[in-house]
Amino acid sequence: MEWNQRYMAVIQPEGIGVIISEDEFSTFIAHFGEFGNIEIYDCLTHEIIIRTKGVHIQCFYPDIHDRSLAGLKAKRYYSYFENYKYQLKRKYPKGRLKSLYQSLKVYFVQE
Repeated sequence: MEWNQRYMAVIQPEGIGVIISEDEFSTFIAHFGEFGNIEIYDCLTHEIIIRTKGVHIQCFYPDIHDRSLAGLKAKRYYSYFENYKYQLKRKYPKGRLKSLYQSLKVYFVQE
């Protein structure tokens, strides 16, 4: 992967994969801890809800029209992404975290 290039990630039941090109799809274990910190970006309001570093999430709760409520709901999950050791213990996301992953459009940014 080239530095400073944005790749689209696809969330599937068995994990997350990155579309590297039209012909190439790379799968890997589904946890964000492997990729460092994140930025949660609301594509409806063009505001950043949470800013850390490394992974960009395109939109959080896109179906909620009250974006302040969407922001509050997003912040409830911050500790899941913040706690690197928690992520490394997960081979696959489970429970609420799994449903959270499935609800997101994700972009991983190599820096």
